[in-house]
Amino acid sequence: MATITCLSDEVISIILGNVSVCIKDVVSFASTCKHFRSMIDDDNVLWQGKLYQRWPDLKRVYNKRKYEEHVNFGKEVKASIKCRRELWCYLMQISEMHYYKDDLSDSDMKDFDLLFRLDKGAYHMNYYFLIDELMSVLAQSPRESNLTHRYYMKKLLRYLQQCRLKGIWQEFIKYSDKQQILEQAATIVAQWYQPKKHVSYSRVKASLANIAQQVLECLKKEHPNHSIFSTSTELFSFWEDNNIDDNQWDRIEGKQIIDTLRKVLFDEVGFCGWLCVHPDITSRKHTFIDCVLEKKNGNAVSLAIVFHSVARRLGIRCDLISFPSHFFLSWKSKYNTTNPEDEECFYIDVLHRGSILSRNDCPKIRGAKKCPIENFNTYNKTSPIE
Repeated sequence: MATITCLSDEVISIILGNVSVCIKDVVSFASTCKHFRSMIDDDNVLWQGKLYQRWPDLKRVYNKRKYEEHVNFGKEVKASIKCRRELWCYLMQISEMHYYKDDLSDSDMKDFDLLFRLDKGAYHMNYYFLIDELMSVLAQSPRESNLTHRYYMKKLLRYLQQCRLKGIWQEFIKYSDKQQILEQAATIVAQWYQPKKHVSYSRVKASLANIAQQVLECLKKEHPNHSIFSTSTELFSFWEDNNIDDNQWDRIEGKQIIDTLRKVLFDEVGFCGWLCVHPDITSRKHTFIDCVLEKKNGNAVSLAIVFHSVARRLGIRCDLISFPSHFFLSWKSKYNTTNPEDEECFYIDVLHRGSILSRNDCPKIRGAKKCPIENFNTYNKTSPIE
């Protein structure tokens, strides 16, 4: 009579890899004999499949790690289970310790640091395990979960996200001015205020790169001989990740790119401006860069960041500047000149479909010998850390 021991290890692995077989089943099967335990312990592909099956949102994290190092997925499964058990134990404790308080301060959750901070001895993947567990439970209907646990989970999720983002921000402000790019700062802000949402910087970059590609395609049709089409891939990559000191094109070609960008952004992609009169929670979708890229509707700052970020990818420098009660993007054909006032400064109003304003377009200063707005033709740009 044939038994399971007659099957090859490959066939057993295929059977255990079926989606109807859970991690607990695999562990139980491995405990039946030394041969099966040894076989399963060494089957990294099987454990990878089980980890992705049980916690699918971790796949993006591990896909990145696999390119950088060998991952022992059996070890990762054990670490994930251990971390999640510790989280639930902590939830029981925090409820007992702080049930009488109206709210929790950061100091009340300091013991939670032991579960995820590397300097406290935590495993380097624990942050991702905790985020996954907290977000998975909070995604469930409140009727299906313990409301006390749910309350404390929201507090822990925000604390966990913001502890990590504080470190990221401290690193960001140490970057050189050239490396402090606006869309990265905007993404950090979006992540800070949306702890229950996965806001991906790589996704933000991909969206901006896609718009830049659409601009290039449109520019190719209207100005096929533009110098940008002889630009190297390496230079495009540099512009994507670094602020640029000056425009890479002459006045005519720079204006062609800006006009094409305005057309693509506001006519073809469909971005539009939203004027915030009475700020409230609904204005968040017009503020955070991930929401603006998705909904195509933003306030002056968020739209200006999108415009600036796409323009930079195309070799155009335009700076975010603040006027009283409004934000504009400024643009000059050349910045690095002996006398800055030799080049007229234009202003791009993103709230009004990217209309370009000059001195004569402003009713308050048209015909005036001296601009009543101090230093109209010179300005201090707004930096990402502001």
